Amino acid sequence: MSLHDRLKFNKGLKKKITNKNRDFFLFKEWLNKGGAKYPDLYFKKYSDSERGMHAKKKITSNTEVMYIPHNLLITDDNSSKYSELMGIDLDNINNSSLIKIALYILDSINDNDNHYQPYYNILPDDISHLPIFWNDSTLKLLESSDLIRDINARKNMLSKEYNKLCEICELFAREQTLENWLWARSIVGSRNFSININGIQKSAMVPLADMLNHFRPAETRWGYNDSKGGFTMTTLKGIKNGAQIMDSYGRKSNRKYLLHYGFVMDDNTESDGSCDDDILIEIPGMQYSKKVYVTKDDFIEKLMPTLRLANRNSNEFDSNPNRSSIISKRNEVAALLSMGNIARNMLIQFPKTYSQNVLDLKRLKGFSKERNAINFVKKQKELLLFMKKLADDMIPVVAFQDISNDEIDEKYRDYININ
Repeated sequence: MSLHDRLKFNKGLKKKITNKNRDFFLFKEWLNKGGAKYPDLYFKKYSDSERGMHAKKKITSNTEVMYIPHNLLITDDNSSKYSELMGIDLDNINNSSLIKIALYILDSINDNDNHYQPYYNILPDDISHLPIFWNDSTLKLLESSDLIRDINARKNMLSKEYNKLCEICELFAREQTLENWLWARSIVGSRNFSININGIQKSAMVPLADMLNHFRPAETRWGYNDSKGGFTMTTLKGIKNGAQIMDSYGRKSNRKYLLHYGFVMDDNTESDGSCDDDILIEIPGMQYSKKVYVTKDDFIEKLMPTLRLANRNSNEFDSNPNRSSIISKRNEVAALLSMGNIARNMLIQFPKTYSQNVLDLKRLKGFSKERNAINFVKKQKELLLFMKKLADDMIPVVAFQDISNDEIDEKYRDYININ
């Protein structure tokens, strides 16, 4: 069988051999020679930058679908010339385990004889889907979102890491640029697995396993199997023939998914109905403002206590020893008005409306960074619109219905759960 015939990354589809296709074939060959086992899975490429793993046949629950032996893993035990020169100074830096892996990759990636070269060759050169690499035109799509602050903070953190490494290792400073570091560190940050090897927690790059895309609830469980001497992945549910097999990157907000992995979930709701998507709210105060991240599930408990205190009149200053609970109906209406005004004012700060974002998303297909940026902003506006609607709907309930404080709290919970 020719090389061309063997390149079936897309089931039943033979693609013209390109350098990347050949790299994938050599990667698969390297996995097989190294003892990896994944008999029920196959690669599928959706585009030059998008790929995943699919089932060759129907797979039942509790089936081990992947085994990657220890000799194919890159862990923080892999030593580089840089880490040896840095010595104990490296251990004193935050995220030292991830940094050690990034240093090893940079030290060995240009060595054609290195054991991991087939793996390196299939790693993406272009990781501009990650926000820290976005250009000004893409960042502009975030409008006035607080995510811009997080992007700048992450770039600053990684730049400080680079400067610190340059400070403690002259050779690293001579051989590696900031651009090299941002690439390697981002590759490791978005692909590493936290595993336990013989009772010791390790960070590891796991070739092949890092190709699985994200889905919740988790369809697989994974970890290091000491008796088998390698990384294993087992199904938690049945997988249909031809279906994509997914991993869970953990329960996170879309803020973290976008910042660290470069994607936004269209529906990030958990099976229990909760959602971790958040927005940074600035609560104006009498002496100083307070900033807090809130979600749909917790904005009442995070915002209302401060707004109740800020809206007390002279008769209410010492009327309630429990400062987080409802003070009075008058005060509660005033606090709800304040919350609605905060949401309205934040919505006004965005150059585009929610409806305009919806129309923009209809024009954009696939998983482009532009679509992710607009989708993230749209979801933040959804949360603000929900806060505004709750305030508007609950004000007449609190003001005119004969209900107790406990019943008001219950109505808040019911409103959030129903909507």
